[in-house]
Amino acid sequence: MNPKQQFKAVIQSNPGGGAYVNVPFDVEKAFGRKRVKILAMFDGELFSTLSFTHQREYIEWIEDAKKAETRERRKARMIEMLNKRKRAR
Repeated sequence: MNPKQQFKAVIQSNPGGGAYVNVPFDVEKAFGRKRVKILAMFDGELFSTLSFTHQREYIEWIEDAKKAETRERRKARMIEMLNKRKRAR
């Protein structure tokens, strides 16, 4: 069985589309392979329960903001929407 790891990370936008998480430890050393599934949580809400398309919509909505304040506001709004089980935008 693979060991569980808990960590905080930032979801970053990929210039070619989509998003990625920069994991703060050596994944290959910990799990024996380079790619592993990650279960992301936002204030207890499972982000991974959303379809890939809805996950991408949230990430793009946040990353499209020009100002840092707007991104922070959108992150807080995303958590509210997830708690109410609403889709982005």
